Amino acid sequence: MARQFVRYDRYESAAALVQIRRVYELLRVYANLYQPVMKLIGKEWVGSRVRKRYDEARTPRGEPSRRGVIAGVKRAELEQLMGENGPLSLKRRVDAEMEKLWKWSLPTSSALHLSP
Repeated sequence: MARQFVRYDRYESAAALVQIRRVYELLRVYANLYQPVMKLIGKEWVGSRVRKRYDEARTPRGEPSRRGVIAGVKRAELEQLMGENGPLSLKRRVDAEMEKLWKWSLPTSSALHLSP
């Protein structure tokens, strides 16, 4: 998921590394709290094709809660993290950090050939 945001741009400075880490931290929070995931629950061969069956889409934070694995303190930490980071405000923060990151991007050879 992080590669979708950062892409394959080239970054070589220490400041760019710090900025990439900020973006990755925000993306980690987004992926673990709000990005739904469909788990593969089975495969079935139909002739030469494979038919895959998936569970319903759930967020990673919802799965342990549903099974009752998360207790007291961790559940409170998750609730606090969700309270501080709504999906829209988190998206805005990711976009703002990405704008800062792109300033550190080095031009690639293909980008140099595209300019008139």
